[in-house]
Amino acid sequence: MQQWLFSWGLVLAALAAVSFGLSVWKAGFANAVEVMLGKSPLEVSGRWWNVPLGIASWLAVPALTGALVAYLVERRVRPWSDKEALDKQDEIFKKFDERLQELRGSE
Repeated sequence: MQQWLFSWGLVLAALAAVSFGLSVWKAGFANAVEVMLGKSPLEVSGRWWNVPLGIASWLAVPALTGALVAYLVERRVRPWSDKEALDKQDEIFKKFDERLQELRGSE
């Protein structure tokens, strides 16, 4: 997830930012915000300039939000899973040493 977020995610974020800037420049800040919040780009002034922003707000913004949340959850959960893996590794090594001692003792 981190790889996607920092490669394609940055590209999508840049395209969304450019679309927002273009929409603000041609249609005004209030109209750009309305389109970002879900209003049809064809219902506000400067309609055709808002179409790329409408597409970006429906496709890129949810993808980026999901990728960012997944990345943050992964970073938060990873220390616990690493600790469990190390605990399991210690348990396996301990059993291996016990078995090795048993085999050496039976010689």
